[in-house]
Amino acid sequence: ARDDLPGARPGEKRLVAYVVLTDASMTSAALRRGLSQQLPAPMVPGVYVVLPSMPLSVNGKIHRATLPTPDARAIRRRPTPPRNGLELELAQIWSQSLNLDDISIHDNFFDLGGHSLLAVRLMAAVQQHFGIDLDLAALYACGSVAEMADLLRAKRETDLPSNLVTLRAGSGLPLFCVHAVDGTATPYTALARAVGGDYLVYGIQAPGLEDDRSPPERFEDLAALYLQAITEVWPDGPHILCGWSAGGLLASEIARQMEGAGHDVSVVILLDTHPAADRDVHQTDTRDQERVMFAHQWLGGTEEELRESLNLISDAPAEYEDERQEDDEDFLDRLAVLTARREVLPANGGRLLLARRWRVFRHLFPASYRHKPLPHGCRVVSIRAEDTPQELIAGQERDCRDLTRGEFSSHAVSGDHHQLLRPPNVVSVARLIDRIMTGSDVGNSE
Repeated sequence: ARDDLPGARPGEKRLVAYVVLTDASMTSAALRRGLSQQLPAPMVPGVYVVLPSMPLSVNGKIHRATLPTPDARAIRRRPTPPRNGLELELAQIWSQSLNLDDISIHDNFFDLGGHSLLAVRLMAAVQQHFGIDLDLAALYACGSVAEMADLLRAKRETDLPSNLVTLRAGSGLPLFCVHAVDGTATPYTALARAVGGDYLVYGIQAPGLEDDRSPPERFEDLAALYLQAITEVWPDGPHILCGWSAGGLLASEIARQMEGAGHDVSVVILLDTHPAADRDVHQTDTRDQERVMFAHQWLGGTEEELRESLNLISDAPAEYEDERQEDDEDFLDRLAVLTARREVLPANGGRLLLARRWRVFRHLFPASYRHKPLPHGCRVVSIRAEDTPQELIAGQERDCRDLTRGEFSSHAVSGDHHQLLRPPNVVSVARLIDRIMTGSDVGNSE
């Protein structure tokens, strides 16, 4: 990664690939396509520099300090200009967000150096400009100006609310990834790019992310809603359901209801789901603890750092604070200032996004610990984080096994709960899912 590329903001790093070609006809676009099929988006270099040979040190190793800084010609290809007014408007928004001139309408956002934080800012700017909400996951499925323009046209024509977003197009079996307590499919974007084959990957999102609705307060009601959405796009099955964290509980409930309705559920994949762990603790959480959890999604950091930054000092139980709406407004105001200051969200438009996400979170988080899962007969595969505290592993394994009367297997992948779906650990998760989807997994790996 280099932070000295032309056009880059101070401190902004981009991945650069230095290549010695054995096939002179190979292009950077072909290299990018090949790597995109093997690596998650954040790990695919956006800039490619062709060298006649690698500079070597006296001991025969690559001398990284002498690798040349890419010039503007290596960074940009000849752009395809906008063909209409909508593409022109989008290209201008992209240029401002990426700090690049002459955006090609066919350039992929991540190939241009985009990353997850820039993606949030870009989508907020698009929403503010056009007045149309596009979820962050849309950027992974429609990663160019031309594709985003097509999506905006479709939204203008129909503007139908939907709980399904396409994370990856394909012609094979669909994988349905169910949201956790944040309500979004965004945690699955890297996974969707990392899985092999020609699978179609759908994300399932909660109502209320794009409007002022509130999601149902029971997982059973959410599952019934999602069952209908799933069977509309894939009526005959088999159905493969996947859920990270509390999304695993929702996926299991969907499977239970599907089984009862006579649908074919092939497998339920639990990604570090803890069906009963800490339920008693969550029931005594304070509203400020919930705020810390929500803020961590945007700012990271430790609990102590977040409490200090957000001036959180209350310890009254959350269940007795529902009337304190003004406190929520103050919290969101402070969080909007911090996300803008750290360039996570734009100063204009970020507050509305946070308010909608907070409302959804405040419904889903208590629903997750109130939910008492019932078993079903579908196959369950648990993929847990290897860095789970040792005292929780046995209970997690037991509770996941209790979700099914059918076949159960478990696997462990490096990382903690939040690292599981991030590079490089997501690659290992994707390989396990590939094996599950093709039927070549061989039971427990532990």
